[in-house]
Amino acid sequence: MIRIPLDRMNRIATLAILPLMALAVVLASRVAGKTVTAPLPHEGLLVVAQLRGDALMTFDLAHGGASKTLALAGPPHELAEAGGRLYATLEVGDAVVEVEPGVPAVLRTLPMDGWPHGLAIDGQWLLVSVDKANELARIERSSMTEVSTRSTGATPHVVAVADGTAYVADAGDNTVRSIAPDGSQKTTTTGSQPEAIALAGGYVVTGNASGGTLTVVRRDTFQVARTIAVGPEPVRVVTLDAQRVLVAMNTSSRVLQVNVATGAIERSIPTLGHPDGICLSPSREYVAIASNAGGAVQFFRLADWAPAGTLAAGDGPGSCIWMAAP
Repeated sequence: MIRIPLDRMNRIATLAILPLMALAVVLASRVAGKTVTAPLPHEGLLVVAQLRGDALMTFDLAHGGASKTLALAGPPHELAEAGGRLYATLEVGDAVVEVEPGVPAVLRTLPMDGWPHGLAIDGQWLLVSVDKANELARIERSSMTEVSTRSTGATPHVVAVADGTAYVADAGDNTVRSIAPDGSQKTTTTGSQPEAIALAGGYVVTGNASGGTLTVVRRDTFQVARTIAVGPEPVRVVTLDAQRVLVAMNTSSRVLQVNVATGAIERSIPTLGHPDGICLSPSREYVAIASNAGGAVQFFRLADWAPAGTLAAGDGPGSCIWMAAP
């Protein structure tokens, strides 16, 4: 029997294992570097607001993605859709416009002093928060006439509505308020500078840009249920389902998927620079994310967050809305 010294056996074993380790590293790196991609969505009409370009840009995704640009009298901030019509607030332009998105063309313009910013649809009404006037205006859509106002806190930046009750984030006062149909109000304190708002199930959620948090408020009691630390500049919050929201993190260039019922951050998705607008496709199978610094819109398949293409979107894309094809 041939005896091999122990140290030599160890060297032989090491030499035998090294090629296997190298192969394993190569295979692992290939798996890690492989990116699952999805096809560019072919549904609906995507509309993107250009904050620096003073325009709206439309993409006919249902018919190949052809784009058109509509010049406006000021930078469009928030977008909303009802009855096939698109509405946009022009903050610096002191106006709200009604747009035929399929053309696109401005149909009517309502001048509004005081920097109209936030926008929501409540049946036949437009609800517009007016930053410098510290009020929420109620506009009849059929006539494009302002019919009433309600006082708010300082700088009512954004508004959401459900069941006739409006919810306003007062960015200057660090509060969120509910305004019932009869005019009665409730307020509660948020984190610093609430500039985004969304409704998810039984919750009102504010994104607090300076505070780096989400404030989750129960709609029934209007008490804070929890505060979720997310990091610097959550500039937009969009409802995903009854428990989850998507949050655009402007400074860190990512979008978070957050469960507001539990407080868990479930996903963190890297994006192009300074993400702002987040909009879900009509089928809710895809999400588009507008990148203010990148001048583009990125698409992701929601089932697995696989990238699904990118389109150039003009100068300073901000908010966006994804409508059914006209």
